[in-house]
Amino acid sequence: MDVKVTYHVNEVRVLKHLNLRDLASLSGVSRSEISNIENNLTDPTIRTLCLLSRALDVSPEELYSFEVIP
Repeated sequence: MDVKVTYHVNEVRVLKHLNLRDLASLSGVSRSEISNIENNLTDPTIRTLCLLSRALDVSPEELYSFEVIP
């Protein structure tokens, strides 16, 4: 069994009218790390998801979805 995780940081960031620099400044997460998450190049830690969710004023669960693959 496997799990496919999709991150929605980009969609939420765009809806909030923030650019990468703004979100990095608000969250304390580097622009490069945010970019890597948005481009599915890296999986964020729970801490990072929490920092981003707080900066975006959404719950951490709104920043990802997952699918279990049998």
